[in-house]
Amino acid sequence: MKPKYMDILPNRTIVGIDQLTEQIEQWSYTRKLPFQDSRRQFVKIIEEVGELAACDARNNEPGIVDAIGDIYVTLVVYCQQRGIRIEDAIGLAYNEIKDRKGQIIDGTFVKASDVDCNSQPK
Repeated sequence: MKPKYMDILPNRTIVGIDQLTEQIEQWSYTRKLPFQDSRRQFVKIIEEVGELAACDARNNEPGIVDAIGDIYVTLVVYCQQRGIRIEDAIGLAYNEIKDRKGQIIDGTFVKASDVDCNSQPK
C-alpha cells in the first residue's frame, strides 16, 4: 500500500540513501558548508526538529516527511563539518540498539536498564 503523502509530493525519485547522502555532500561542498562553524549548523538541526514538531502537532504528513528530509540534510552537513561520516554514526547507533532489551511504556520503548521493578521509567 502506497503511503498517503506520495500523491502530493512532487517528482519522487527512487534513489538509495547512499546516493542521496553523496548528492547532499556534493551540494554542501559547492556551497562551502563543510568549512563553516558546526555550532551554527547545530542550530539549523534544532530549527528543523522544531518544524517536525509543529507538523506532527498538526498531523501534517507532507510537512512531517519534508521536515524529516530537512533534518537528515542538516545532519549530513553537520557530520561533514565535524569530520564524521554519517554512515559511521548510524552504524554505531544501530550496533548499540540491535540487541537492546526493554519494554513499551506509554507508547515509548524504554531500555531495560532504565526500567525499575514498577515498570516505570527512571
